[in-house]
Amino acid sequence: MILILAAVALVLGTAILPAMAQEIPRAVEQACRADYERLCRGTLPGGGRIMRCLAERQAEVSQPCKAAISQAQADGSLPR
Repeated sequence: MILILAAVALVLGTAILPAMAQEIPRAVEQACRADYERLCRGTLPGGGRIMRCLAERQAEVSQPCKAAISQAQADGSLPR
């Protein structure tokens, strides 16, 4: 039984984690990685939580991260 549960968790984990990573465009992820680490390290991915954390701390967010977010919003790859 435990082995079956572990297998199910592994399958679900490999299916869910890539979907979480796709929520934030790659350019934003790269530009904002240091900001995430510095400002939002304890924030779990998914449901817009990372973007909400960065928005709540926008005064502290780096200019490259702000620019990447603005560009992603302008081209529609990130909702406003």
